[in-house]
Amino acid sequence: MKPTLLLLLAILPLTAHARSLTVDATKLPPGWQAEVQSDSCDRDGLICMGPAQITLRHGSFSQSFRSEQLSFHNNGLWPSDVQMGDFNFDGKPDLAIRNGNGGSYGSPSYDIYVQTQSGRFVKSRELTELASDYMGMFRVDAARHTLTTAARDGCCFHAEETWQIIPGRAPRKIAITTRDSRQGNGAYTEVITKRLVNGRWRQSVRRER
Repeated sequence: MKPTLLLLLAILPLTAHARSLTVDATKLPPGWQAEVQSDSCDRDGLICMGPAQITLRHGSFSQSFRSEQLSFHNNGLWPSDVQMGDFNFDGKPDLAIRNGNGGSYGSPSYDIYVQTQSGRFVKSRELTELASDYMGMFRVDAARHTLTTAARDGCCFHAEETWQIIPGRAPRKIAITTRDSRQGNGAYTEVITKRLVNGRWRQSVRRER
C-alpha cells in the first residue's frame, strides 16, 4: 500500500469524527480571561491540533484572534501558548498567541498583538518576527526595556541578540553574544560579545574552558 494512502487512512478517523473543544487559558494577569475553541479535534474531543479561535475578555471588553496551528487537550493548554505581558514597554499588557512551530529548529512561534490606546489589540509585525524567526518566545527585561532572542547552529554554536524596544519605533539591535564550542576541537568555548555604544559596535572576545 502506498505511503500516501496509509497516511490518509490514518487521519480519516480523526477528520471524519472531528469535534469541538473549548478550554480556558491560565496564568493571565488578574481580570483577564482567554477562551480557546477549536473544531480540529479528535473523535473523542480530547486532543485538538490545528486552527483555533482565542477570545480574550476583560470586564465588558472582548476580542477574538485566530491561530492557524494550536495544539491542546481537554485539560487545557500550555500556559505559555497564550500569554500576556508588556512587550513594547508602553505600560499596557500585550498578547502572545502560539502559532505552530515555525521557529528555528522547529521551536514554538508566536503572533504578538500590542494593545492600542483604545484598548483593542493589533498585530505587531516587528515583534511577531522576533517571536517567530528565532528559538521560541523572546525574553523580556522590563528594567532595561529590552527583548532577547536566541538562536543556534547545531549543538555547539549559540547566539543571543538583545533588542531595545521604544514604543512607536522599530526594534533596535544593541547587543549580540555568541558562544562557539567548535573551536579547538571542543577544548574551549569562544565567547564573542558585541555591544552598540554611541552608534558604533564594540567587541570583546574571551575563552571559557
